[in-house]
Amino acid sequence: MKRSITDFIEIKRFKNGKIALNQNLRNEGNIYRQLKELGFCRTKINDKSLLYRRVGNEIVPVKKYHLNDAFKDYLKETDFEDLPVELTTNDIINWFYEKDPIKKNGLFYQILKDQLNAEELHQVKMKTDISYKQTFLNNEMLEKLKMWNFKRTIDEKSTICSGRPLYYKNIGNEEFLIFSHYNHENVSISGFDLWRATFSSEKSIGKKKPKKLYDISLSFNLDKDFKLIKEYV
Repeated sequence: MKRSITDFIEIKRFKNGKIALNQNLRNEGNIYRQLKELGFCRTKINDKSLLYRRVGNEIVPVKKYHLNDAFKDYLKETDFEDLPVELTTNDIINWFYEKDPIKKNGLFYQILKDQLNAEELHQVKMKTDISYKQTFLNNEMLEKLKMWNFKRTIDEKSTICSGRPLYYKNIGNEEFLIFSHYNHENVSISGFDLWRATFSSEKSIGKKKPKKLYDISLSFNLDKDFKLIKEYV
């Protein structure tokens, strides 16, 4: 679709034939409206401003330079019907590089203003809030352990993860799968390690050192590592 270059930039022609480029308030607003059409938005989370782009059903946090790059790409790809013969698209793009006309001002925030629904807010927090993400992943893992009938104890003397919770399940004879919840008191750096251990009895888990112990997956990832325990749960 053809567009007018004067939607985004003011072109002044002087009597001597020279051309000057400028930007008025209408141009600036049109740039922000075009960015919103390209999926760029802005909202507030916990009183902090967040820029993001809607890509299909995904919410992708972005920085201001992403908006600059996207608009310059748009200029390159658009067939403007009224570009003066003295100017090329590259001239316009170079002007944008020099002037950086995308401003984080009131007009910018007003036009790009958007509201996230609950699922979109969850997406963003999983990408930008370490504490939120780890809390969600930990709770998801704890729910799975409950569903898989793992039992819980505290590691008092087994040296697997001293002082932290252990979740265990017998997988035959004296063999146990053990999930140790490391740094459980500090959410942002906590997680689960997966072990296979041999204990003389279930009662000795957490109370005595295992006869044998080896790690299966440190920093267990439910999506990537489930295959390691699938046959046991």
